[in-house]
Amino acid sequence: MSGLFGRPVVRAAVASGALMATGDVFCQMGGWSASDPEDASEARPHDWARTARFGLVGLTLHGPFFYHGFRWIDGLSFLNRSSPIASAVAKSLAVQVALFPTYTTAFSGYMGTLEGFQGRELLSKVSAFLAPTLFTGCAFWPVVNTFNFALVAPPARCYYVALMGLIWNTYLSYSNARATQQAPALAAAPEARGGSPGLGRAVPASAAVAAHSARDRPAPATAM
Repeated sequence: MSGLFGRPVVRAAVASGALMATGDVFCQMGGWSASDPEDASEARPHDWARTARFGLVGLTLHGPFFYHGFRWIDGLSFLNRSSPIASAVAKSLAVQVALFPTYTTAFSGYMGTLEGFQGRELLSKVSAFLAPTLFTGCAFWPVVNTFNFALVAPPARCYYVALMGLIWNTYLSYSNARATQQAPALAAAPEARGGSPGLGRAVPASAAVAAHSARDRPAPATAM
């Protein structure tokens, strides 16, 4: 066991899993993922299955992806500039262009699959999740990653990103919950208009929303 945890990629995976789960706990405790103000005021039990999904995604996707991703970025010699700050900015832009959209798309599809979405509903959830998340990430991560490449030692970069991810993962949990609530209605819209059922099953929008709200509705806790 000590040999397994001695591997940097394993340590990065465990740290990411713990921090992503913690971000979801913060989101639920704050009630930030409720779909409307009335829901936010209701006391609901903590959704530990949802927290476990975030932990699993951090363990199996976020940690390994960014551990290897940052090593790859560091190995691109053309990103090394004459000054450390210029190099940090160049590498941060590379992360934003190459790594962030790839990871965010993979996260959305992976999380949606774990939540039981498939076909048209899964595609609708990914679509509802990506645009606002990528937009917000473009304001948050370039600053974080510039600091990361300028001042943080390479072995610690994945941990720094995971730590900053506490803030981001709280937002990510919120954004994912909103997309989860919207997906059934978006998937059912073509059928409601008389269109082709396509990849998804044909269900009335109201029934789809009710079913998925009961299954995946965010649940803020009553106390810390």
